[in-house]
Amino acid sequence: MKAYMIRKADSVEDWEAAKECINCYSGEKPKREIVVEKTITLTPTEFAAFCDNFLEDKDFIKVNSGIMKVDENGIWHCIKVTARGSKISVLVESEGYDYARYTAVIKK
Repeated sequence: MKAYMIRKADSVEDWEAAKECINCYSGEKPKREIVVEKTITLTPTEFAAFCDNFLEDKDFIKVNSGIMKVDENGIWHCIKVTARGSKISVLVESEGYDYARYTAVIKK
């Protein structure tokens, strides 16, 4: 899977706005190769709160920080965060932090 990973987006809305500006950078920012290491399914309420504030520390990110990384081949190893009935999922690479430092929003 390939996706645009955005650094320090505040929310889904902020991520969508940043994605729209990708071609504004000098040169096109390429999509990154992604491997989903684990899927975290939240309740709809928890997922909505997460999507409104990616920069808030979350226990589910903290306990999974060891499986998120960018490997020597440039492949991003992420967790996928979702909720039943949601039209989106969020890919997260925390770079060792307890919040979603890098995110990609994926439509289901």
